[in-house]
Amino acid sequence: MWIGNVGLNLPDTEPYVAVAEKFVEDAHEALKSEIRCPRLALGVVGTGEGGMRGNKGDMVEALVRRLFELADRLSVDIVLVAWGVDMYAACQRARKRVQPNPRPLGELIDCPDIERVDSAVSSIAASVRSRRLVAFVGAGVSMGAGLPSWKGLLDELALEAGGPLADLDRLHLLDPRDQAMVIQKRLGKDTFRAKLNDKFSTKDYALAHGLLASLDPHEVVTTNYDALMEQAFGEFRRPAVLPYAPVGTDGRWLLKLHGTIDELASIVLTRDDYLGLPERSQALFGIVQAMLMTRHMLFVGYSLSDDSFHRVVHDVRRARGHGQSDTKLGTVLTLFEDPLLSALWGGDLDIVPVAQARDHISHPAERSASRQLDIVLDRIGLLSADVTSFLLDDTYASMLDRHEETVRDDLLQLMGHLDGSSPIDVQVREMLATVLRSASGDVQDSAGRP
Repeated sequence: MWIGNVGLNLPDTEPYVAVAEKFVEDAHEALKSEIRCPRLALGVVGTGEGGMRGNKGDMVEALVRRLFELADRLSVDIVLVAWGVDMYAACQRARKRVQPNPRPLGELIDCPDIERVDSAVSSIAASVRSRRLVAFVGAGVSMGAGLPSWKGLLDELALEAGGPLADLDRLHLLDPRDQAMVIQKRLGKDTFRAKLNDKFSTKDYALAHGLLASLDPHEVVTTNYDALMEQAFGEFRRPAVLPYAPVGTDGRWLLKLHGTIDELASIVLTRDDYLGLPERSQALFGIVQAMLMTRHMLFVGYSLSDDSFHRVVHDVRRARGHGQSDTKLGTVLTLFEDPLLSALWGGDLDIVPVAQARDHISHPAERSASRQLDIVLDRIGLLSADVTSFLLDDTYASMLDRHEETVRDDLLQLMGHLDGSSPIDVQVREMLATVLRSASGDVQDSAGRP
């Protein structure tokens, strides 16, 4: 954690940009001997209670321009953290202005088939823009936040249980579900669940969670127990967690197929849990089947090895018949090229590796591949960002082109004629609120009425 003086009540971008530049340079100097490409994060300085709060547009553009220069000069990754939908949209608009032609992905990542990645990115971004994307989030995403994989979790629990379970080589001869079963029997069910709670209770989500949430998918599916995806969406856009809460008026939901840490009894891990899954969760898997047939599903951090998912895809194959057999059900972004995975799932899913295959997957290789996955997710966000949310906010006026200024003025004039007394007024206001909803969920007319 670094502290910089941004409490400057000055209506000029340069003092704030200078603070950000100083942070990046000093942090890079401190970290360059330990990390080949440090990852640094900072907020959009000067736009909260700072002197540029009344002109956020100029501040965002000046900051983004300098950060691009620093990233190129110092070879660092910089994460700009935007508070709210309006600021996120403004940051993406600034990126497009500063770099009208973004660097090709082939210059940023080393992957086996860059044309395939480019095609997948364009297709996924189009699904985001048309509200057809469903994100399927697996354990690999949460590993970026320091949480264990399924195998790592069972190994940790076995060592803590001790006794014969500490012989991991023998334990690994069992199916993972049976490993969980014997660990639970040795620890006792209550202790077993309590340890799961301890291991999955972190609230520090990974960058990949944030990038996925920034795509604003209204439907998300996960097999993870943790609450990191919910945290990444933030307070104003937090989805309803199915099946534990009803879907709100905004239609956002997060379906947890294997339970949640907030309801320990719901967690699916042992053999007994899996045997009871069809009876307990048939309706939930029906939702996944419907999403596969009607949306574009993006799999990130998911191994595709779960028996339940195999059954879901099998049923979808039978339902679709031969007429749609050539249409892919979704896209899987994987870290490494895996010919066996492609052979198993290539007929149903578009398998897109973001890094070259490795004979031996080391920790540094995984870190490098995870960084490349983040770059791919970031590019999807850049191509799909909705930049309309700040249209009626005067503090971003400098980011509008002439046509957008005209549209803004016309909309404000229209909203000034709406007094809310007639059904047509209500319908028009609701339509505008849907298209131009700000971070707080409000749209104001020229008189300042919410």
